[in-house]
Formats: sequence, C-alpha cells, structure tokens
Amino acid sequence: ERVLNMLSDLEPLCSPGKCYTYQNTLFAVIEEYFANQNTSYQQALTKTIIEPLGMPNASVGKQALKASKKWAKPHVAISKNKWRSTSVKDDYYRYSPAAGVNASLEDMIVWMRALLGEEPSVIKPELIKQVTEPRVKSKKELYRRQWRNHLSDAHYGLGWRVYEFKGHKLNYHGGWVKGYRADVAFSPEFGVGYVMLMNAESNLINEFTPDFWARCFEHLESLQLTAKVGD
Repeated sequence: ERVLNMLSDLEPLCSPGKCYTYQNTLFAVIEEYFANQNTSYQQALTKTIIEPLGMPNASVGKQALKASKKWAKPHVAISKNKWRSTSVKDDYYRYSPAAGVNASLEDMIVWMRALLGEEPSVIKPELIKQVTEPRVKSKKELYRRQWRNHLSDAHYGLGWRVYEFKGHKLNYHGGWVKGYRADVAFSPEFGVGYVMLMNAESNLINEFTPDFWARCFEHLESLQLTAKVGD
C-alpha cells in the first residue's frame, strides 16, 4: 500500500509510446482493481483462465506452490558446477500479477495451445493480437549476445517482446526470479510454441531458446520450399 501510494508522485521517464520499463509494482495495481470489485486476482485468474482451460496444476500464491505434491525447489549457483537449493522469496508473492503465478510444464503446454488460437472461447484471437502488437521500439534487444545474429527488429507489446527473427514474427517472454528461470515463445505464422522452465538460475536458457528457434525456422522454411517445388 505504501509503494502504490507513491506512484502518483513519480515523474515519467518519457511520454507513452516512446519508451517502456518493466516494473512489478505497476502490475500490482491490477490486484487493487480486483480488491475494489470485492474479489481478487487469484479468483479472477482461476475463474477465467485456469479452470476453463483445464490447467491441472496452475495456482496463485506461495502457499499454493508449497501445497503441490511435486513442486520444484529453487536453486542458485555456488560455483561453476555446483548448486544449492534456496528458499522461495516472499517478495514475489506480494505482487501476484507480476510474479505470483505457479505452473507446471503440463500447464504451460495448455497455455501455449491457447495462445496459438486453439481455445478461442477462453482466449479470444483479438486479445492475443492486442497483447502481441508491437508498441515500443526495443533496440537493446538487438544486441543481446545470444540473439543478435538472429534478430533484425524488436519491439515491446503488452507483456510480450515482439521479435523479427530471421524474417519471422516471434512473440517472446522471459521470466527470472531467485532460483527460477523461464522462457515462453510462440510463432503465430507456423503455429509453433516453446516453453522452457528451470528451477535454477542457469544461463543455459539464454543459449537454448534462440538456438531452438533458429533451427525451427530453418526446418520449417525447408519444408515450405520442398512443398513449393513439389507443387
């Protein structure tokens, strides 16, 4: 509450549409909206997405995570090849809309199918189009070491990065909290989705994700060429 009350005194870095920054606190405003409607973000998410899509393990909150029979403990590196488990940070769950949702790979497969348009009654096509519409140029993404050889353009949408990856649109989102890493991406052009979840802060994910998409698009392009020659 103290942090939210300070938002009105902040001076914006630039006018809307000119730049962007990711800030957990602003996502927390969504929680206040639901509270004013005598409900909660957890109830709204469960009612409108988790239950209609049939996501078997998805939940909101730290207690829900620990209540799961098979929850992945977070890990941090203590040396180059050694890891240790660590505790789940309470701070992330203070802002559920930003970093308080739990999901298994099985849940994410269901979610990815919805983003690819397979559940239009729950996740409408126009909503997917709205959140993945390029809104703000994001030049710094073009210089990421593992991505820079593949990207020709990069923007930020609503929670999604929108890349021009080897001539193809790729919608991407990456998550990182203490002990966990996650990458989610999908190609609406080819109907291909990708999810990688890690219960460790490993940089492997930085290399694996762009490499997957480079190989994927190369393969799909070759299939298109073969079909065109065959015709």
